Amino acid sequence: MAGAGDGGGDYHQLDGPQRLLLDAMTTQMRRLLNRNNEELYGRMEDLENQLNQNTGRHYSGNRVGNVGPRQHRMEGQNIIEGVKLNVPPFKGRSDPDAYLDWEMKIEHVFSCNDYTKEQKVKLAAAEFSNYALVWWNKNQREMMREEGREIDTWTEMRRVMRKRFVPTSYSRSMR
Repeated sequence: MAGAGDGGGDYHQLDGPQRLLLDAMTTQMRRLLNRNNEELYGRMEDLENQLNQNTGRHYSGNRVGNVGPRQHRMEGQNIIEGVKLNVPPFKGRSDPDAYLDWEMKIEHVFSCNDYTKEQKVKLAAAEFSNYALVWWNKNQREMMREEGREIDTWTEMRRVMRKRFVPTSYSRSMR
């Protein structure tokens, strides 16, 4: 068995019974780890089902093994479930291209998931750092003070962010 001997030369110095014992222990540990992983995946799937039932979505599938993305039709829209898509970070640099690239990436993430308008705002803001985070918090406080509400839709958030991070004189050429 190659698994026990991959760690170094000590394995080859063991006599026959010691090697058999080490190989048996290694095999048993792998079985236990695999069983634990299957149990964890089962629990995760149960939690996802509970979450999806609370949000009105349904999930069915087997997480064990090499399963491709699960796709379901909901309200005529193709939704990809069970695939983790990372929301891109945004630092708020004074670079219109960086902002527009970020916006395009996050729009793609949103198009692959069934997020509400409010969830989109929260997800986007959760990935802010550096200047973007400071600016966003200040902007939300000012909105609350002046208008008695915060920005709570992705459309409004995108409009305000474009106003701040993309100058009106900026023209982006297709690369």
